[in-house]
Amino acid sequence: ATAEGLYLEWAWDSDTVPDLQGVMIYRSENPDSAFEVLSVNQTPILVDKDNRSFVDTDIMFSQEPLRYFYHLRAVDASGNESASSDTAHYRLWFPPENVTVQRIDTTGVRCRFEFYHSHTDVAGALLKFRTADTFLVRATSEIPLETVTLRDFSMNELGVGRDDFLEFRVDIVVNDEQILPIPSNPDSISLSGSESAWVQIN
Repeated sequence: ATAEGLYLEWAWDSDTVPDLQGVMIYRSENPDSAFEVLSVNQTPILVDKDNRSFVDTDIMFSQEPLRYFYHLRAVDASGNESASSDTAHYRLWFPPENVTVQRIDTTGVRCRFEFYHSHTDVAGALLKFRTADTFLVRATSEIPLETVTLRDFSMNELGVGRDDFLEFRVDIVVNDEQILPIPSNPDSISLSGSESAWVQIN
């Protein structure tokens, strides 16, 4: 999950069907209810067969976590749909707010974010930095209720120079014990959490 929406990714061999056009994505908030195809102005979205990802921006962020369930169907040139793929689901949390990062001086950076919650299954946050081509991950301690979190990092600790390009992101980590059995997803793979957008150092 990002601040823009839920990022979906899949793998398939699209060369096995000569007239394959792409995939349509179906979503539900309950695995026992009907799934509806993602659409724009009532026109189903057809993701090109050469693509392997899609961002669902038509979702609702809430202080109470919501679950979204997805499956895919391949579509050929005649509009015929395949059987549904396995179902994947995500427990979406409201993302961190007011995320900022700034240089303290030439030796370090200060990161700030807000995350308000009342759930014991929120484990904490993962602070992620990246340069032009490298991820640098640092973990925080647990986040208590109604917290404004500040963290300072030295440039040496991050392994970057004072003039290097640097961005910062906050990922909320959740202990998701509410795994729901889904017949088409026998492993009951569940993801949970949220993340902020990338913020460039100023």
